[in-house]
Amino acid sequence: MNKLITIVLLVLSGCASQPSQVYPSSVRFFDYNSISESYTDMPTSARIDTGFHGEKYLMYASDRYTFSNGSQNSFVLDISKETGNQVISLIDKYLKWEGMAVKDGDEFDKEIGKAKEAILGNTYEFSFHSGNKKHHYLSISMCSVMCTSAGYLDKKNAIALKNEISAFVTDTYHVADTSKYQ
Repeated sequence: MNKLITIVLLVLSGCASQPSQVYPSSVRFFDYNSISESYTDMPTSARIDTGFHGEKYLMYASDRYTFSNGSQNSFVLDISKETGNQVISLIDKYLKWEGMAVKDGDEFDKEIGKAKEAILGNTYEFSFHSGNKKHHYLSISMCSVMCTSAGYLDKKNAIALKNEISAFVTDTYHVADTSKYQ
């Protein structure tokens, strides 16, 4: 029993010694608002977290205004350096399809591909979703037994997400502490 308590305390102290860094992000995830019948942006934040073995994760979190289809009241996307390039290639495929769909006036919904979730080992499903002939979204859903809690990105935010992930993967991002609490 004492070993178990010691292990739990070591794990908890390891978590406490690895503070998150706020990551300055311009990415905004969207959710469908059935009252306004439009996609509205959700308050979105980003941070860099460090795991138990020193590995870094880029984590985005968006708060929904209401519960969506019985799923959770937030959307979380976490990316490791190992999964970052895979996510970038899925965003690139969305951007290619988005350009073609706008040019040709097409509307469709189609899965683009899947990427491994960095922390828990679940998967993210990336899909193309047409709002109409001119507005197309990158839908990202968390999947374990079933897929839930989708976050949507328009073209502008998909490009911003791609750029931020690229900077994270290549260690060219900069997190400055500009607060007065230094």
